[in-house]
Amino acid sequence: MWSPLGATTEDGSIITGDTIDFVAAVRERPDPGTWRQANKPLHTLIPGFPYHPPALSAGAMTVWHARVLLPRNRRKEWQRSRTRSARGSGAFERRHPRPSGRRRSGVVSARRSESNTSNPTNRRSRTGTSATRRSQIWGGRVIDWSALSEQQRAMLRRVAMPDYTAWERQIRATGACANPIRVRGGRITVDASTGELLDAYHTDTEPLGYLLIPCGNRRAEVCPSCAEVYRYDAYQLIRAGLAGGKGVPESVALHPSLFVTLTAPSFGAVHAQHKETGKYGEPVRCRVRRDAPVCPHGVTMACNERHGQNDARVGQALCFDCYDYIGAVLFNAYAGDLWRRLSIYFGRELAKAVGLSRAALKRVARVSFVKVAEYQARGVVHFHAVVRIDGPDGPTTPPPDWATVDLVDTALRRAVAAVAIEVPDPYDQDRTRILRFGNRLDTQVIFADTATAAEGLSVRAVAGYIAKYATKAAEKAGSTPRRIKRVSDVDYLRLPKHAVRMIRTCLALAELPICEEMGLYRTAHMLGYRGHCTTKSRRYSTTFGALRSQRRAHREEQRRVRLGLPSLEGRQVILDTEWKFLRSGLSYGERALVDAIRRAQRAQRTAAISDGAP
Repeated sequence: MWSPLGATTEDGSIITGDTIDFVAAVRERPDPGTWRQANKPLHTLIPGFPYHPPALSAGAMTVWHARVLLPRNRRKEWQRSRTRSARGSGAFERRHPRPSGRRRSGVVSARRSESNTSNPTNRRSRTGTSATRRSQIWGGRVIDWSALSEQQRAMLRRVAMPDYTAWERQIRATGACANPIRVRGGRITVDASTGELLDAYHTDTEPLGYLLIPCGNRRAEVCPSCAEVYRYDAYQLIRAGLAGGKGVPESVALHPSLFVTLTAPSFGAVHAQHKETGKYGEPVRCRVRRDAPVCPHGVTMACNERHGQNDARVGQALCFDCYDYIGAVLFNAYAGDLWRRLSIYFGRELAKAVGLSRAALKRVARVSFVKVAEYQARGVVHFHAVVRIDGPDGPTTPPPDWATVDLVDTALRRAVAAVAIEVPDPYDQDRTRILRFGNRLDTQVIFADTATAAEGLSVRAVAGYIAKYATKAAEKAGSTPRRIKRVSDVDYLRLPKHAVRMIRTCLALAELPICEEMGLYRTAHMLGYRGHCTTKSRRYSTTFGALRSQRRAHREEQRRVRLGLPSLEGRQVILDTEWKFLRSGLSYGERALVDAIRRAQRAQRTAAISDGAP
């Protein structure tokens, strides 16, 4: 049997691993005249079930919740029967027999059972219409309230509140944001030329008295819904710079482009998961050494195990005392400066390769890029970037004839080898540290035509890969997505030991006067990295702000059409707004409901995409 919650057994019990496995079963709906208006179907009470499957009508299959299974005049009777059932086995069945008129251990005679079955209008009979209706209403399984967890009880209490429908509507409008912002206020839209009032809105007209807006956080660990929107925007931004669109001409696909991966150097031996397979198809062992050395702390610097994908030891140092945590934190802190210097050195090497000065190179060509910072399991960042050569005015002008992918690759490798930053050692002023990129530099050609993408990478693959890591942060290395305000907070976060050592190193270096300008207190949860996750050159393609403005304008136009308001196209308007922040986040018991809405909306989008909807 199909169910919005998942698969169901023959008796109607729901098979699901989600938090809504305590609801009643899906069953055939009886005569609509036997139901009261108070008994609302579950798809109007529990979000996540916005519609019935196309093969079934809305009245053929309904989900009923244990809290609203019975009419109001039957709830006390049901509670008394539950009390009797606790005193002895069979009390519940005796109080509410099955509608088939089956004999109950000789208590009801066959003659009386037949008379009651033949006369369903006899309301005094236990097997008549009333008992039948009660049995159907109870259908499936009814879960005892005392058997539910505290979170499930809080969820049911929130569903039973009178403002739940309005709250669910606003949550759906935010895209099931996990950390919605609650504001109060309003706005007035007036025509600037005529003074006509075009639109007026205030939260006092809302049943809730406030408005929920999405948080806009890009981290999937904090808010999956807003991170999904950010990932879509990042994909469109990157794809527009490789294939055209969003104000970028399609001729940009002919410009030489490279997908570059810049790694960090080694700061000590760590456990690793290798993608390569051995002779028998098994993953390569972690760190095999025939004569493995023993560090001064008595740890053998080798590991013969095959780590899986979810192995917690991946990225952890073999010896926490030998690992250079200070060097790893300093590299993260100066990674943005390394990239800035790389862009300068790359221009120099490119000009040197074609025999031009830097000023002359800017008059005939321009370097455009977009990059994303990804955290490795060991807690150190590395960059994925798209490097493209344009004409002097950006993507609208063709590049010079000498601009080839081989020339760009050679100049980039020389620039990476030359980039270095010399910083003083935090604990030894007479000693300096040299920070540079790692030895592993990977470059691949990007092809706009999928038929020739076998020689390199396709535009869709590159855009999807970079956009995927735009929503991730240091939580991949075991850190927390929230800022750490006190040193004592680290002891209560239950983080991996390697991440704890990285965070404590950041907090210890922040106390030193030489590292005061690095702002390691603010970036301790980012393991020292101070830059933004996604950055781009000015003329690579469109911007995040432009994409968000288009989305807001589209939603506003849809809202005005839905409410029958005049269009604002071609008008000069005056917008007077006043908003007040109340709070952010969800109340206790609402998170499971929001998760259910998010899963349903995501499934609906996936089904629409598979059906070819725009």
